[in-house]
Amino acid sequence: MVMKRCDLARKPTISAVLCLILSCLYGTPASGGWQLAVTFTTTSPGGDLRFEPQHVHAVWVENATGAFVKTIGRWGVVEHRHLTQWAAADGTGLDGWTGATPKAYQQHTATWDLKGRNGVEVPDGIYYLRFELTNHNAVQNQFRRATVVFLKDGVPKSQFLGSQGGYLNITLDYTFTPTVPPEVTGKPAAYITSSSARLGGQVTRTGGEDPIVYLYWGEDDAATNPQRWDHVIDLGRRAVGPVHVDLRDLDASTEYYYRLYAANPAGGQWADRTESFQTHGAIGYYTGYRVQSGRVKVVGTRFDVEILPVHDTRRAFALFSYGTGWQPDAENANVVMARGSLLDRDTIRIERTSHANATWISWQVIECLGQEFQAYRGSGSFGNDQVIVEAPLNGSQVKAGQRTTGPAVPEVRVDPARCLAYVTADSSAASRTYYHEALLTAYVNSNTTVRIERAAAGHSAVNYNWVVVEFAPGAVAGIQRGSLSFTGPTHAAPASRKIAPVNRDTSILLYQARSTINGLAYSAVAGRLASNSTVEFYQYTGTSGTRYVEYHVVDFGPSASAQRGRVDFSDDVGWFRADCHLARAVDITRTIVLHGQTCNGTGDFYPRSFSTAEFTSDDNLRIERQCPGQQSHIEWQALELPPATFFALEPNIQLVPASLAFPATKIGSYSDLTFEIHNIGGADLHVDSLELVGLHKSAYRLVSPPALPFTVPPLTGRRRVTVRFTPTVSQSYDYARLAVGSDDPDKPVVELALSGTGLP
Repeated sequence: MVMKRCDLARKPTISAVLCLILSCLYGTPASGGWQLAVTFTTTSPGGDLRFEPQHVHAVWVENATGAFVKTIGRWGVVEHRHLTQWAAADGTGLDGWTGATPKAYQQHTATWDLKGRNGVEVPDGIYYLRFELTNHNAVQNQFRRATVVFLKDGVPKSQFLGSQGGYLNITLDYTFTPTVPPEVTGKPAAYITSSSARLGGQVTRTGGEDPIVYLYWGEDDAATNPQRWDHVIDLGRRAVGPVHVDLRDLDASTEYYYRLYAANPAGGQWADRTESFQTHGAIGYYTGYRVQSGRVKVVGTRFDVEILPVHDTRRAFALFSYGTGWQPDAENANVVMARGSLLDRDTIRIERTSHANATWISWQVIECLGQEFQAYRGSGSFGNDQVIVEAPLNGSQVKAGQRTTGPAVPEVRVDPARCLAYVTADSSAASRTYYHEALLTAYVNSNTTVRIERAAAGHSAVNYNWVVVEFAPGAVAGIQRGSLSFTGPTHAAPASRKIAPVNRDTSILLYQARSTINGLAYSAVAGRLASNSTVEFYQYTGTSGTRYVEYHVVDFGPSASAQRGRVDFSDDVGWFRADCHLARAVDITRTIVLHGQTCNGTGDFYPRSFSTAEFTSDDNLRIERQCPGQQSHIEWQALELPPATFFALEPNIQLVPASLAFPATKIGSYSDLTFEIHNIGGADLHVDSLELVGLHKSAYRLVSPPALPFTVPPLTGRRRVTVRFTPTVSQSYDYARLAVGSDDPDKPVVELALSGTGLP
């Protein structure tokens, strides 16, 4: 959901009548808890019509053994003794009174609070609802009788049971009315720019029914007073989990506030605090990264996913998993082999050969907000017998012997030592039993081309999408590329390769493998950064054929943070899901995930070695597949990238240190201390005044002060100033400050606190 400022309700709407709205949505709050409503229509039992249409009837509950539980409806005050089955089961008349003797056959509703006569809720299980009606009090009674089965299992449901024993249109409504309000928490804003931001939080408790969630926001903190907020956004009914909304058309350099509110029939609850953020200045530049990720169900042969717009498609790229869809008794290799790419600023496209069955894909879009990298991308295809394609980085796909016309495409030249490459592919229906032919690898083999390879060919054409990312000099601490081949290493004895030492806490391993032979165990490879100087790769049981691995190790430097782990399903062929708990929570808006999986067993029925990965919270990574049947080992990595930082193209003054505390000094002597005027902004800082102020200012003076005005360059600029303390009497000199005036737009005057003591 993307909301524009002009689309949002102003504070006179919704807020002032919130209670009325909730009442309309939910009705008058009832007593909370589980409830069974039994609706039915009575009919005449016929026979002797002496008292027709007057009659008496009752509805009661018995448990699975036939023991009486509770009467939940009884119509008839005196003549109920003629209801022989009910009297035998209950007979006390202590509960269930609903109304006087009916004088017409009509619709009724009886409700049960799921408690026995003792007021204690009954356990889950099978229960019988008994119905009985009579319109005669002679020895020869005429009756309507029916029994329906009810399962108490904590799962809300509505059941229409039709007609039984003369009772028409019997309906059971098994519902839960919350007894407590929901709970929500806010989270810090993400994806902040000069004009947009993502606001949100989490529903941490529904209270028993999914609440409607509202986000209040504006330029002032209105706390828990809905009438004072500038705007409110209805986020709809939400289950436990994250919620967010993207705001656009915000003002630059402006502080905003927001707070979540959630309501269910039991009431409403605000988040425990107001969150705030400030949009960036209109003039400046960014550094750092941001990541968007998700998991989608892909249908058809082409599927587009809308994303939050990236600033520049040249500074962003996408990573995709292969699919995890499954249809019993169907060979799905051509369905789950999918390729994807960043289509434009706000769309990623996923493509596959077959439209049959659905498949799940996990995706990530990695964006640098500054000049950290530039991405090049392209697509192409292998012919049946091709195993190597060299694609020019300018994206043109010129085949040997092909004549070209028109203007030449500008040549792209990169430094291969600063590049990583990644490729995805789909397979045709003809290669269902040769899906390994669509497992490709890629690397930059010259300063103008990327090499795409597969290990086997001869059965099908394969379509592919590739992306090459070239990091700017100094943007990362290091990047290495390598390759190796093997026949069948295991987890205990992996294939390894030495690399130049890296910091494992800030590095990530990206790799892809290709195989010369089809089969699950032959094609599935798991990899890990085993130490700061070793990468390792292994398979579960595969020994036939050869696997070729192309890998890249990228050290993102001290502002990055890596976590990794292994999941062992070596004794579980039926696993579907692995929740990998992170040792420390991460900011998922700047964290990328890579995982590899290997499994046992051979065959081509379905590539069970494919799985998806997504964050279900900021400290849990979920790895999931749709098809059971193979034991597995999974290696996963999560790397939190350097945060997005905005450098305004304006000066920003900082005094270091922020105060000067002089040592005790004898009268007639002096002490000197220095401080620095820093400029941590993005434009020149012009300092035009240095003035001592305060009661004790005469005890201080500047030593060889710089000529005014003077300029401090941006980012790393600084100017040192010395202050001298000269006491004249024995006392404290704490009431003095040095006021520094500059063209910093936010802090035109900053003060340096001065303190000292004179000794006799």
